[in-house]
Amino acid sequence: MATARFSESHGIVPVQIPVADNFNAGDTGDSINMAKYNHLTLIMIGNADCAGTPTLICYAGLTDGGTDASVTFNYRYSTDEAETHGADVLDTWATSAILTLTEASIQSGMLIVEISASDLLIAGVQYQYVTPVISAAGSDGEYAIIGILSEPRYAQSVMPTAIPV
Repeated sequence: MATARFSESHGIVPVQIPVADNFNAGDTGDSINMAKYNHLTLIMIGNADCAGTPTLICYAGLTDGGTDASVTFNYRYSTDEAETHGADVLDTWATSAILTLTEASIQSGMLIVEISASDLLIAGVQYQYVTPVISAAGSDGEYAIIGILSEPRYAQSVMPTAIPV
């Protein structure tokens, strides 16, 4: 019996691409529409030059790009630098609504952020969009964020886009 390929059962979203010194520029990632998925995993990878202590806030919005409320999310870091033994080992889960990214945790490292659709129910309002924002408190470096949407609400071999127009 054939099984679905990963990309047939999950949405894969390029949320933020690496550009020169975006770790210190203050960046807003692409909004992700969670209407057809129950879960979002954000994978952030920083290069060896990441310096400073910007914050990460994942905003919930009623519309694309909306920053109506901050989401309390689960996160954890890789325990070693990329391309080294143990780089795929993750530390324990923690939660935050405003996460300070330190050089020690993001330089050549990986941050995993997990958000469920139920986390977007904030103060009695069910939000639909998630928009990650990095503050401008860094001083150097580049990073990228990839989003993986899982637990689709409607099974399809090719899921529709979760990136708003």
